[in-house]
Amino acid sequence: IEDPDPIPPVADFAADNTSPFTGSVVNFTDQSTNNPTTWSWSFNPSTVTFINGTDANSRNPQLTFDVAGTYDVTLTSSNSFGSDTEFKTAYVVVTDPLPVVLPWVEDFESFSGFSYYSANTSAIDGLPGWSYENTENGRLRFNVGSDFCYSGSHAATLDASPSGTVSVNHLITTLNLSDYASSNQLELSFMYMHHGEEDHNNDRVWIRGSDADPWIEAYNLYASRASAGVWKSVVQIDIDQLLADNGQTPGANFQLRFGQEDDSPTLNPTASDGYTFDDITIAEMDANAYVINSFPYTQSWESGEGLWVQSGDDDFDWTWHSGTTISATTGPSGAHDGTYYLYTESSSPRANGDQAFIEATFDFTSLQNPELSFFYHMYGTTMGSLHVDIHDGTAWNNDVWVASGELQNAETDPYAQALVDLTAWGGQSNIMIRFRGSVGNGGGIVYYSDMAFDMIEVDGTAAPQPPVADFMADNTQ
Repeated sequence: IEDPDPIPPVADFAADNTSPFTGSVVNFTDQSTNNPTTWSWSFNPSTVTFINGTDANSRNPQLTFDVAGTYDVTLTSSNSFGSDTEFKTAYVVVTDPLPVVLPWVEDFESFSGFSYYSANTSAIDGLPGWSYENTENGRLRFNVGSDFCYSGSHAATLDASPSGTVSVNHLITTLNLSDYASSNQLELSFMYMHHGEEDHNNDRVWIRGSDADPWIEAYNLYASRASAGVWKSVVQIDIDQLLADNGQTPGANFQLRFGQEDDSPTLNPTASDGYTFDDITIAEMDANAYVINSFPYTQSWESGEGLWVQSGDDDFDWTWHSGTTISATTGPSGAHDGTYYLYTESSSPRANGDQAFIEATFDFTSLQNPELSFFYHMYGTTMGSLHVDIHDGTAWNNDVWVASGELQNAETDPYAQALVDLTAWGGQSNIMIRFRGSVGNGGGIVYYSDMAFDMIEVDGTAAPQPPVADFMADNTQ
């Protein structure tokens, strides 16, 4: 075996984006010749952050630029025969994203890039501010076909190709929300569809106030998915509250990340793996827009969760579903009304006592004796408990109604009806109703705790109204 030519390297490099926004990921690629074995990168100014396990001595580092400005980049490549240095002055020009004017809407219709992406990229043609990261066989596409678009002719599909290796995809956008740092009305909404996806840790949506802050989980895609190939509408993700609860505020480098993890490609809308996203919106929304004040009110989940919100204060989300649950000998065979219902998927990683909350806000000023009706199904040998709680504007009143343990004896048994007297809160506004499901104690088999509820109705007698004064005389002459 002959040794390599005894000559030092000739250093060279390239970046996939030399005009990034602050906080965007930039991928540097070593292009040195003559077989270098060590690398040393430096940046002037030094306000950069290496990410994804890379550092200044990585061959192909990934990093974010933390401060706007013009950066010089230096690479020294070495082997046993010597070294060489490549210096590129003013190579990267970094700017802060322009301040966003809300509502911000991304429908991917301006996309003009490649047919697919299978490597990390800090820039996507036609979609400023977006970047993509993956592992193994991860893939991003924007033009899979008309069946994959909620509106228009483009949407973002994340999957793995070729199949066989579990891969992670992250699609990230960086937005300048500094003008909304003090807003308490920031809401995220989007449409998504799954294509046979199984549950993985990266099937989530995250936010963070800046690129230097920790990621905050905002939504569990798997737990709240519709049936494969069916679009799911997600609304009322309270951005400012999630950030505030974690000591963050929306800034000039606010980031939103969509994730997917699995091992197979998307072949059609219902198979085999993957998620597709479309019509992503961040807007300032008046909280009153989400208050239910028209009665009689009904909700049977046929078009998603409506004005009901999956709480961030619980352990997992209620699952929107049709047909039987994924576990045998627990849960219903279908909905009580229509096709869809909500249930607690209690399979791993659920543990004894884990709770799922979903809640909505009501204005009862027009009702004197409000009453809540719903239908519920509790089949499973380790069934937990279902609770109705009421928040009166000051504190939660837990266990206004409770059912515990196995009620039905088979998946096909009919739902039971519950009637809950809410007279104590009649005539009041800002009343929250919460359904709280608690996984049962199964001694290692907690998955026999798939409880469900469906067909909510709220009504009552009208509140008495004060008189409206008026009069007349039989002769005014």
